[in-house]
Amino acid sequence: MAGAGFASAVRITASVNAVRNSYQGSLQAMLGKRISTIVAIGVVVFVGAGLGGAARHGMNIGVARLMGTHFPWHTLVINILGSIVMGAVVGWFADNLGKKWWIIYADYAWGKQNNAVLQDTLKRKGGTLLGATPYPLGSAEFSAHLPKIQAAKPEVLVSMTPGADNIAFLKQVISYGMKKDMRIAQPLLWLPQLKEGGPDLYTEVYGGISFYWELQDTIPQVKRYVESYQKKFNTPPGDYGAFAYSGVMEVARGVELTKSTDSEAVADALRKNPVYDHYKGKQWWRTCDNKSFQDLWIVKGRDKLKSEWGVAEVVARIPANEELDRTCAEKGHA
Repeated sequence: MAGAGFASAVRITASVNAVRNSYQGSLQAMLGKRISTIVAIGVVVFVGAGLGGAARHGMNIGVARLMGTHFPWHTLVINILGSIVMGAVVGWFADNLGKKWWIIYADYAWGKQNNAVLQDTLKRKGGTLLGATPYPLGSAEFSAHLPKIQAAKPEVLVSMTPGADNIAFLKQVISYGMKKDMRIAQPLLWLPQLKEGGPDLYTEVYGGISFYWELQDTIPQVKRYVESYQKKFNTPPGDYGAFAYSGVMEVARGVELTKSTDSEAVADALRKNPVYDHYKGKQWWRTCDNKSFQDLWIVKGRDKLKSEWGVAEVVARIPANEELDRTCAEKGHA
């Protein structure tokens, strides 16, 4: 299942011990961000560990609403779906960094959807949108947009520039001296880019993150997970590797609960026993739509490394709360 778009589909054919023994480490070879095909009905329990899994999740929701939850109802989303992430994180940005924004976002489905949530959240917070700029995904050239943004004088420049685009974007923002004029905030930050850019790029950049390895200093579950991961891989774990680990552990928990590898039985057992804690504290499944609710954190880039991977510091925790998402009734599931 490894590939350009890693899948979070775990075929329930192994014994519990085999699952546990095989995937105590990173799990990134099997689980990751996305899958390019729909999981066959009744064949797997699909534990989605990426925002791209939302499409399959949405399909299951729609089918279940039309035809009953027996057809198919095996998709559980262990990542935090984009609407929850954006609503929670950007709400914090508005409350703590400023309410006059400019948004720059990658011009494809993910960026467009998140731009819509960003704008809606800012409006609800009583903020002002000065502008929103789409750019072609994979473009390393932002200089055509930056003078206009700088002239508008936003309090916060909110960036949805994933992967290598983020490195290029921040380099150009810094070259224009924009960090002196406004806060830079990103609804999502990723450990590999933090490590690559270091303090030169990420000093004073704020971002949301579902897991950061330095949480081991305050959360015992994180400490156990990080120590085990570092012992095996000599680097701290990132957020998607942690999602992957949690996903496989949840499948194993479902098998243990049912003493079965039947997909429907395993998925149903997880919904009936929704609370779990594999690596960062309490999480739970909402049974109406199979979403995992879990804590988020806000981090800020340090001006000096604390350690080789210690690029950012945790500045706030956003506790898990179902009120951050639409209710089951609003989604038509109640």
